[in-house]
Amino acid sequence: MAHPIRDLGGYTFTRWTGADHDTFEQWIRDRRVDRVRKALASARGLAPEQRERLVADVAMRPVGITDIIAELRSHQAQRFAIRLSLRQHHPDLTDPELEAIEIGAGGTLDLMGWIIGIDAITKPDPDPDEEDPHDPPAMKAPPDSQHSPPSSAEHTPHTPSPPRHDA
Repeated sequence: MAHPIRDLGGYTFTRWTGADHDTFEQWIRDRRVDRVRKALASARGLAPEQRERLVADVAMRPVGITDIIAELRSHQAQRFAIRLSLRQHHPDLTDPELEAIEIGAGGTLDLMGWIIGIDAITKPDPDPDEEDPHDPPAMKAPPDSQHSPPSSAEHTPHTPSPPRHDA
């Protein structure tokens, strides 16, 4: 099955495959284990078998979508996610090339959502009270009339027009 692609800055990104999700989940588990081992290194009073049981429990804990999203807040996780997305079309991408990719202001979160396949979940439904940027200018109210209070002579409550459904 072909996966959707997106071209950005001369690079071809693909949405993650199931294998990419598995790879990222394992990467998260490995980071969890590293964190626990570092924390346990300074902990006193735990027997070696207790330490290993704690590490094993952390390693076996499932990774959910909230864990993935939480990890994607870090620059290191974002770069790894991007590398997974680019590896099909750019298998020889070097670390300096990866660091040089310019995604644009605010585009990283959008790209992360698209790559992992949750862009439809992370983007809210359009607000029906907001203006539609595709409406012709003649259909929009003048800017000053939207926020001016009615005069005392016009005390009729405003009734919104029904939404337009033309294509």
